[in-house]
Amino acid sequence: MKKITSLLLTFLFLLLFTHCAKQGEFITPSQFSNNPQGNFDAFWNGINQNYIFFDQTNVNWQNEYDQNRRLINSSTTKQQLFDICKKMFDKLIDGHRNLSAKPYQNETEDFKGVDVGADYLKYRDQNPFVNTVNIIKESNSYLAGNHATVLGNDPEDDKPKEQFFYGPIINKNIIYMRFMNFGTALHQNQNNEDLKQFIDYLTEANKLKKPLILDLRLNFGGYTNEFSALCGLFIDKPYNCGFSKVKLGMGNNKLSPFITETIQPSNLTYFSNKVVIITNKFSVSSSELTCMVLKSLPNVIMVGEQTFGATGPISTEKEFTGNFVMPNNWEVQLAQRVSYDIDKKCYEGTGVPPDILVRQNINEISNNVDNQLDAAINYLQNNP
Repeated sequence: MKKITSLLLTFLFLLLFTHCAKQGEFITPSQFSNNPQGNFDAFWNGINQNYIFFDQTNVNWQNEYDQNRRLINSSTTKQQLFDICKKMFDKLIDGHRNLSAKPYQNETEDFKGVDVGADYLKYRDQNPFVNTVNIIKESNSYLAGNHATVLGNDPEDDKPKEQFFYGPIINKNIIYMRFMNFGTALHQNQNNEDLKQFIDYLTEANKLKKPLILDLRLNFGGYTNEFSALCGLFIDKPYNCGFSKVKLGMGNNKLSPFITETIQPSNLTYFSNKVVIITNKFSVSSSELTCMVLKSLPNVIMVGEQTFGATGPISTEKEFTGNFVMPNNWEVQLAQRVSYDIDKKCYEGTGVPPDILVRQNINEISNNVDNQLDAAINYLQNNP
């Protein structure tokens, strides 16, 4: 996974915590030899020191070493080594894990293998929900073209891109907001005229007691301070929204006690009416953190499908706890924190479950009908 792969969370998540724990020191890759055996040891050791989900993962990492180390010798090819590491890596549940195979240093042969990790990205174009974006924007059953867009720098390339669009559901007393990614629209662009118009619109809708549908389907995440800014729109005072644990030392399961996470109210506006969040399996990372926070509020429910299961924030810094580079220049990325909801439940590897399960109907999409959005609309109409 890349800087968020669409999933990119930044280490700014640390700012959400009122306490800070010292993380474990990393044994640098320079202590291992740049040969097949040394690279395997660097790979295994780096994960052994930094992987934070051993409590949630049914894997004995020492056994993985014992079983696979004997397969490695001086004649092991790059492809063979990569395949062995991949097989081990696939047993981990960290939704932000990534193994990126790059060429050996000073070699001209370009061996890249493939990026290994959470593989939802390869299904992106196959996911039928991609087609519903235009359906929602243009259909006379939904927005019928009556919508506005707010831009934010995209977490993948840091360039301006549509971050969310919003508007009124036709002939319904309901507003709709589709959050495409967690960029910079809310936490950096507060002088943006398009954002000001959205805030005015949301404030007026709140006064008129209109409910909101927040659509997070196919949202692969992004910056965690944007997640915090979005959640801040729905609270009017500091809110203890969950917990986390961080790495404290070497080896398996050496984590801190529970640390309380707190979200601060937004200085933009406060929306207190009913909210329905729509999710699917392609709601990832910051999308899932948003669900974990907001669904604990009394005016919020979650409709759709279980989310992906990548709730541990990451850092983009190399040679940092969770990230390391092997002697052969292959890069490994792991999450730094275990995230828990307000009931101390961890959803890494499983995803956040909806309050109301509604599976996407592919056949209806081909007929310009979004059955999950319809379910959210029907819920709000039947539960004023």
